[in-house]
Amino acid sequence: MSTIIHGSDRKSKEQPLFTKEDPFLAPILDRRSLNKKGSSKATFHLSLDIQGSSITYQEGDAVGIWPRQDPTLVEELLALLKAPKQTMVKDPRLNMEMSLENYLYTRANLSRVTPALLQLLASSAVSTQKKDFLQNLLRPDSKELRALYSKNHDVVTCLQDLLPHDLSIQEFINTLSPMLPRFYSIASSQQQYPHEIHLLVSTFSYEVQHETRFGLGSHFLCHSNTPFVPLYVQHNPNFRLPEDPKTPIIMIGPGTGIAPYRAFLQHRASLSTPTRNWLFFGECHQAFDFYYKDELETYVKKGILQLSTAFSRDQDHKIYVQHVMEENAKDIWHWIQEGCHIYLCGDATHMAKDVTHTLLSIIHKEGDLSEEDAKALLQSLRKEKRFQADVY
Repeated sequence: MSTIIHGSDRKSKEQPLFTKEDPFLAPILDRRSLNKKGSSKATFHLSLDIQGSSITYQEGDAVGIWPRQDPTLVEELLALLKAPKQTMVKDPRLNMEMSLENYLYTRANLSRVTPALLQLLASSAVSTQKKDFLQNLLRPDSKELRALYSKNHDVVTCLQDLLPHDLSIQEFINTLSPMLPRFYSIASSQQQYPHEIHLLVSTFSYEVQHETRFGLGSHFLCHSNTPFVPLYVQHNPNFRLPEDPKTPIIMIGPGTGIAPYRAFLQHRASLSTPTRNWLFFGECHQAFDFYYKDELETYVKKGILQLSTAFSRDQDHKIYVQHVMEENAKDIWHWIQEGCHIYLCGDATHMAKDVTHTLLSIIHKEGDLSEEDAKALLQSLRKEKRFQADVY
């Protein structure tokens, strides 16, 4: 990532737009929690100012965000290394010199313990016990053991256990994985917000060796005191509204998966052509976790949106979006026959698989098709870009 500049500082429109290596420094206009008191979640809406940047985006696009490390983590690591924060080091990938503190804040992945780091610690270990432990981890047949160690440690907790008395700071830097950008679906349409990008961000925390850690990107966006966010647009041509606004769409997106659909609906609400839009949204509790409730209900009142919700913990048995889809199977099949486009956004591990399985079941049962023919039809919907997924 090169020097970050504000869009209005660019001298020529012929210069490339902002990129991964040259992000735009967007001021934060608004940052607010979307969860009501009593929620177990911490989900935020952010409005970022892109005025003067000439940045353009389409509904369905994402932004890449360059975060900064949690100051507490950096300070803890600097104390362990016993190195002045202004110690100059060289970025091994960009061949650029910078302070150790700056490198740890902006370039280093402090979550991943690499084999290279373990190898360096083994070669520097004074204690026979620690050397033997590390050499055992590094054996070719210890892949699973090494993976388990890396899963249960980060760079700080690894050094707490295994840091030798003398460690070359540059050699240490060379063993770290690079920080990578974090990606978030854009939750606004430039038709309605020409100079802003909106994000929907869910924060989380986890434990590493009894120490609390926070999601790097979400913590930076939602809880840091930074007034600016380094970003660039990541275009997503495989998650687009149909060209014909009369084409009906079904949007399935529990949790923060609703983000791109807010952009879709803002775009379609700006059109003079009547549109048909159906959203399946789910979260934990309707009273606490109904993101953009007022906005969505306004679309419903205007006849722009058909809304189906699943709040999993508002009853004794859990209800998810796929269950509500099953309840509406006949209508979903009717929409498919009418040529609708179907969108799926959110968790790839469980939700996307469950929803896809439910969609396949609806096609199989309501279409009176064999399982093989149902699979073939779903595959054809993918090929025709009538079924598009953005999962993570």
